Amino acid sequence: MSTAHHPCVPGLLALLEVLWVGSCPAQVSLQRELVQLVDLVDPGERAAAASRLADREEIALSELLAAMVGFGSFGEQASGTSRVTVPLWTGDGTEQAELHLYVPEAYASNRPSPLLLIGHGTGGDGSRALSRWIRIAEQEGMLLVAPTDRDAEQGWAFSLRERQLALSALRYARRRFNVDENRIYCAGVSRGGHMAWDLALRHPDRFAAIVPMIGGPRIVRANGQNNLRYLENIAHLPILDLQGAKDDKYLVANVRLAFRKLAALGSTQAELIEFPELKHAFDMSEVDWREFFGAH
Repeated sequence: MSTAHHPCVPGLLALLEVLWVGSCPAQVSLQRELVQLVDLVDPGERAAAASRLADREEIALSELLAAMVGFGSFGEQASGTSRVTVPLWTGDGTEQAELHLYVPEAYASNRPSPLLLIGHGTGGDGSRALSRWIRIAEQEGMLLVAPTDRDAEQGWAFSLRERQLALSALRYARRRFNVDENRIYCAGVSRGGHMAWDLALRHPDRFAAIVPMIGGPRIVRANGQNNLRYLENIAHLPILDLQGAKDDKYLVANVRLAFRKLAALGSTQAELIEFPELKHAFDMSEVDWREFFGAH
């Protein structure tokens, strides 16, 4: 914005922007304050800052709504894979985490794109998890984000730290890419399949659909792991689960139980595809992914 045509004196405008005083109609200043608020890492600090902003009597509601509607500035991004190490929130602090990203050739910063959050298997990493979806991402014009967890060798522990790390990875991608908020998906294999179930059951408002593969919900009561108690939360959610029928008997039993309960809850968009002769494996070629993502 040029200060030559702004109703404030240029020097005063600069001072106001530094002090974040909203009495002058400087929309740029309010936008910058929103950016600072949204980018606070600690959710508690974000909530407190949002409350303070909402209490500012000198900011008209119409100004605040306009700033929110216009929020988000996304630069052009090179297509292909990349890797970044960033601090992510884990529930009680931050942790340096490795993220693997994929940007399809069709991505344009002025047009919202679907996004898939991917969880990797035990002993795996985000890079390998990402590679499974690149061809499909190109077909769908879909962004991919796959975090690598430092405790990957331990398997999914159904812990707050793991969930917060995955959601923080999603938050990172949403701030840097123009994401279609109505087309955010979650998928994962084995440990990542557990992740997809766990995130959806506890945060059902985040995703348009989930694709857990050879992973499932948990009934174990220890350490708050029992997430099957939240099944009603996702009765509305499209779910496509790929599962080898000869896999671990407890995992298979949990997955089958979840789908029976979902059917009893009236779910019409939850589908379990079992592969009778497979153990801890599945076949992605059995699914029309264009149809699946296009329908949800």
